[in-house]
Order: sequence, then C-alpha cells, then structure tokens
Amino acid sequence: MSESELFQRHLDHMRAAAQPVAEQWLAACVRKLAEPVMDRAAAQPVLALIRSAHARWVGDLATRIRQGITAAQLKRRPAPAAARPAAPRSLSDLTLVDEDQAEREIEVSRVIQVVDLEAEWVLRELVGLASALQVAHGEPMGLAQYPAGPAVYARAFSEMAQAMQLPPVQRAALMRAACAGAAEVLKTAYTEAAQQIRSWGVEEARYQRSAAPGGSQEARLALGPSMQRLLSSPRLQAGGDDPSVALLARLFQEMLTDPRLNGPMRRVVARLQGTVQKTAQRDRSVLASQDHPVWQLIEQIASYAEEHGQPEDAAASDFMQFVEPLVDRLATGAAPGREAYAQALGELRGYVAQDEAAELARAADARRLLDQAEHEDALRPVLREQVQLSLRKVPQVGENLRLFLLGPWTDVMAHAVVHLGDGHAETQGMLSAVDELLSSLQPLQDAAQRQRRMRELPGLVARLQRGMQLVGMSKVRAEAMLDELMDAHRKLLLPAAAAGPAPAPAEPIAQAAPAGPDTDIQWDDDDAYLREQPADRWGHSDTNLGHLPTVPMGLDAEAAGAAVAQWVKGLREGQRCKIFLQGQWVTARLMWQSENGGFFMFSSPLEGGSHSLTRRALERLRAEGLVTDVAEPSLLQRAVDSLMQDL
Repeated sequence: MSESELFQRHLDHMRAAAQPVAEQWLAACVRKLAEPVMDRAAAQPVLALIRSAHARWVGDLATRIRQGITAAQLKRRPAPAAARPAAPRSLSDLTLVDEDQAEREIEVSRVIQVVDLEAEWVLRELVGLASALQVAHGEPMGLAQYPAGPAVYARAFSEMAQAMQLPPVQRAALMRAACAGAAEVLKTAYTEAAQQIRSWGVEEARYQRSAAPGGSQEARLALGPSMQRLLSSPRLQAGGDDPSVALLARLFQEMLTDPRLNGPMRRVVARLQGTVQKTAQRDRSVLASQDHPVWQLIEQIASYAEEHGQPEDAAASDFMQFVEPLVDRLATGAAPGREAYAQALGELRGYVAQDEAAELARAADARRLLDQAEHEDALRPVLREQVQLSLRKVPQVGENLRLFLLGPWTDVMAHAVVHLGDGHAETQGMLSAVDELLSSLQPLQDAAQRQRRMRELPGLVARLQRGMQLVGMSKVRAEAMLDELMDAHRKLLLPAAAAGPAPAPAEPIAQAAPAGPDTDIQWDDDDAYLREQPADRWGHSDTNLGHLPTVPMGLDAEAAGAAVAQWVKGLREGQRCKIFLQGQWVTARLMWQSENGGFFMFSSPLEGGSHSLTRRALERLRAEGLVTDVAEPSLLQRAVDSLMQDL
C-alpha cells in the first residue's frame, strides 16, 4: 500500500526517538533492579552486566527498535508473491516453538499488556491520528497494523535480553524490570508523537481497536434486535430512501474500514454492496440474522484474509483469482436470491477446503520429521532404562561416561531405531555399543585378552563417532568424550596394567589443551592409540538440566494444569484459535497434530505460514492466556456494534 508523506515523517520520528527511549528504558530497569524488593541473587549480576557496558546495550536496544519499526512498516507495503519455503530436511529446519520460545512469547506479552493498560488512551489517540494520515490512501489502521506499537518495543527488548545470554532466573528478573519501566517510557514517547502529529494540523480519525480474542454468544443472538433498532432510528427514518438501503450503506461503510480486511479483500467486499442492497429489498431476512448466506459469504472472505495475511503471498493471490469471478457473477444482473449466495458460499468453502488440504500436503516433510521426533521421545525412557540396567552391572563407571550414555548416546540409539529401523545392522551396532563400551573398561585377565581388546576398540570407537555424527553432536563435545575414553583405555591397556588391579575411573582434567585437527587417532597403529594425549573433557560441556531446581505445584496450580491439559487434548484438526506468536495475536488454524499429541502444527498469516509447537509450549501459552478459542465478533457484528454506539 502507498503511504502519505506525513505518515513516513511520523515513523521517521519514531525511529529517531528510539535512542532516548532505549536510554530511558534501561535507566528505569537499572532503578528497578536496584530496589530492595528484587531478588539480589538474580538482579545483581544483571545490574553489573548493564552497568559494565551501558552504552553497548542502549545502542543494541535502540537498533532493534528501529529495525522493528522498519520491518513492521514494510509488512504494510505491497511485495512480490513470496516463494513457498523449501521442505525441511531436519528438525532444526523447522520453526518449532518449544518451551523456551513460549517463555519468550510470554515475556513479550506481559510487556505489551502493561503498556496497553497504562497507556491505553494515549495509544488510542496516537493510532487514531496515525490512521488519519492514511485516510486519503484508503487504508484504515488499528493498533495491530500500527508499525510502532508496543509489540515492536517489547520484541526488541526481548531480543536484547536474549543477546545478553543470561541464565533463566536473571533473564526473568530483567524482564520483570522491563515491564515496570515500559509503561512510563512508552507513554511519554507516544504522547510526544501524538503532539507532533497534531502540530501538523491533523485531526484524529476514529480509533479502530483490533479484535481481541473473546466475544459472546449473547452478542451474536442480539444482532437481529440491534438491526431492528438501527432500522427504526430517526436518522435512517428521516431520509427519503428505504431505511434498509441506508442501513446497508452504513454497514458496508463500517465493514470496509475494518482492519480485518486488507486492500484487495476490501475491494471484493465493496463489489458486493450494490447487489446485497438489491437482494435486501426483496429478501427482508438479510437484515434479520447474520446467518443469512450473504453475511456468511462476507465473513468467509474476511476469515481467509485474516488467516493468510498479505494479499501478495502465493495463497492469497490464488484466492483472489478464485473469489473475484465468484463475486462478479453475483454482482452482475438482477438481484440474486438466497440460493445464489448459498451456492457461492458452498463453492468458496470448497475452495478453502482444497486449499487447506494442499497446505497440509506441502507440510508432509515437516509432519514426518515431527512424527519421528515424537517416536524418539517415546523411545528415550525405554532405552535409558536399559542403559541404567547395564550401568548397575558395572558400578565403577566415571560420572562423565554415565552422563554420556544416559544422555547423548540414548539420543543416538533412539535416532537409529527411528530413522534406520531396529533391525538395521547399524542400529544393532549402536544398541550393543553400551555393553561393549562398559566391557572394554573392565580389568584385563591376560595378554591375550589385551590383544583381543586392542583389535576390537577401533570398530567400537568408529561406531561411537558415527553415532555422534547421527545426532549432530558438536566436534568439541565428541572429541572430549573420545579423549576421556582414550585416556581410560590407555591406562588399562598398557602392558604393565594388563594383569594389574582395576584402575580408578578417569577424572576430567581441568585445564586440558583442546583437540586439533592433527590429533586424530590412527587406529591401524595400536601403539598410536596409547600414545595420544587427551584433549578437553566431557565434564566441561553443557549444563545438566536434571540438576536444575524444581518447584512443587500447589493444589490450585494442579487444577489449572489439568484444565489446560484437557483443553489441549480437546483440540481437533481444522479448529481455529487465537494465538500469541511473534509478539502479536493472530488467528491460526490447527492443521495437524502428531499421533501421541506431542506436536501441533498451526497455519497462520505470520512469516513462514505454518508453525509447529510442542505440547508443553502450547500448554504453557494456554496457561498464560495466550491461546484461546476463536469467539471474536464477525465483521458484520463489529459494524453493527459501531453503529449502535452512534445512536
């Protein structure tokens, strides 16, 4: 869409204000973190980090705010039809929302909620003024379409916090401080921006508040009486025209300024105005209920537009090619009857059903990957239990090796079973590697056993290396584990130790030199294996999540958790939800869920088109009120409500 020069000047002002906003916001965070009520153990490290590089973080936040405003502005402009994303080849290629991502969405939502609550009227004024700048360009704007809304600032702060690489407790403290400072800082920035627009002589347009999740059945049932009240209003009765024609003109005027409709879809609905007015003069039921096929047809068009985003994307372009001839057929000639609208609605729903089926087919590779991931998740506890049984038979095993077998190597075995099949020779080799590895670390009885073990080790280590490659383990971690095993085997296989007592489990070396590319083991030389020096140790790898503290759930929390789980369990494919993703509320449709309900795939108008969530992430968002059923007012209901306010 085109933009007015004044609107561009306004957004340039908001970008220029990003630096002082960032300075004031971080200053407010520092004050909040320094308060005695804050948990000092969590707050003090964050304070120290910000103070040690204050200018850096101010600049980082300001840059992210400017980039966010620009990105949101670009989304409002026409763009070439986007190419469909390539099929994912691995789980890492998917935009999978896990628990960590869900927590970040929750953080962003809390900042937005605080700003919406504390600065609501200032935002109403500013969005109304900004929308007035665009009236001449035919594009009404609500808060969701405003490129400098609270969501842009909240996402920018969340991204900066992510760049700080803080532990979860410290990040939570920072985001709590961000919530406390956001309302005051942004309220001031929005007030100054509104004053600037007013100084240009611009008058506020009517504020179009975006549809929030919710709505009521009572409002739906009251639509008929509301229509009758509007028809009998003095304003419509005073005119010389048929009140029904005048009312329909007002209803279409309201619908065509609704932010749910983008430009091309707005033109499609506008094309229907004349023919609906003709039909209403013959069929009085048009103004009696929103269940009339006329309104269902318009609502289906609006729903598709809302779910598929910009008309420039491939799906929306195909939809326009289908729906425009359909509407032209209705708009041509005499007033169509109820049956004609019902037929058009049936054709439109048929198109939508085919489009949804095609979208699901395009996601076949992603569904396969998620199915495999779910199968692996189900296998891990079983395989881990088998590893534990093997470990009990060999009590003297180093802690690093124990963690390796119960963690990464269990992942290797699950991956092999799912991707290669449990009967595959390579899978069998991965499964048997546990007992073979533990056996290889037992004391030797004689020289013959030493020679036999020397011959067996190269094949065992090759399997370990192959397994680590299968699950994408980093080279550093893989080499650390292999070096530790090499150290243990060296001590065991030296001729002097062949008949000696069992060696103590190898302990990690605190300051070991990292392995380089020239330290690869030459397995065709037995003595070379013994001469190699170990590099970095497995004990210096990622944190063991099993050691993190847990908090017992109270009775009320248990009941709430059960309700959340029940809601998720009741989801059905094709069901539409309102979900908070990427810092905004969107309408999403459940395309697919895995067999055991571990993964869910939604279609939405956001970038990428489809979004996969783990069950835990979905439950976490639901618990925070960030996933709801779709019960929002229809396009017609919103128009009627707006006219009722004018009575």
